[in-house]
Amino acid sequence: MAKDYNNLAEQIIAALGGKENIKNCFHCATRLRFQLEDRGKVEEEKPVTVLSKTVPLADPYILVYDSLYYIYGTNVGTGFDVYYSKDLEYWERASALSLSHTNSYGESMFWAPEVYYVEKDKKRSLVFRPHPLTFKNFISLGLITSDEVDEYLRKFQNNEQLYYDQTSEYFTTFWHSDVFVGDISSIIPCYFLTGKPIIYCHTDAVDDNDIMKKIFSVSYNAYSFEDVEKILLDLQNGIDPLKEKRLKLKDELFEDKYVKYVTQNIIKVLKDN
Repeated sequence: MAKDYNNLAEQIIAALGGKENIKNCFHCATRLRFQLEDRGKVEEEKPVTVLSKTVPLADPYILVYDSLYYIYGTNVGTGFDVYYSKDLEYWERASALSLSHTNSYGESMFWAPEVYYVEKDKKRSLVFRPHPLTFKNFISLGLITSDEVDEYLRKFQNNEQLYYDQTSEYFTTFWHSDVFVGDISSIIPCYFLTGKPIIYCHTDAVDDNDIMKKIFSVSYNAYSFEDVEKILLDLQNGIDPLKEKRLKLKDELFEDKYVKYVTQNIIKVLKDN
């Protein structure tokens, strides 16, 4: 048995105001379309409970918590669906998305989630992703010894809230994060595409690139660790006053009329230099 279609039909009819409220019904391969007598009788966001042996999710991720199994995955473009089960056989879809674009920094491209349960007093985790040559250069400059590097990285191994990311590509890490904290870096424009907030830690280095200047104008500026801590706390509490400006600039900078000239711009820079 894949689905209890009789139960599903009864719930759909009830959510539409009953049989007497349905004038006509049409369908294609994936959609049901109704003509109704009175649209006011439709129950808004009526949760439909269907137990199923199949879960229509790609890239599934299963979390076990409090004797229940939760499965998250790619299904809709505006958030993550979640199903739960007591026995890993019959699954029930939650009445709402586990993460929706309405309460996230992203607007679309929600795919391949990883979900972890975090205790109340452990609300933050840090992904540390330095430049591949960072430690080698620091050692050569005499800023740190190889033994100190080993000791530093050991702290990440012994703390479940810290993660030293050494993967070859960074896009997965970006989409699974909530905020970027760092100084001038060529990967900032890539992170900016996620629509998520950036905390720019000021240094003596200056970037005269027009795009970077615009990105920094809608980023949060930090001049000390205390600044970073305060900004993170605000974001954690849902205080993100630059969100609207940030998303607007993202659309302006990377819309077709700009992107289509990227190749020409690269060639011009190579010729000029």
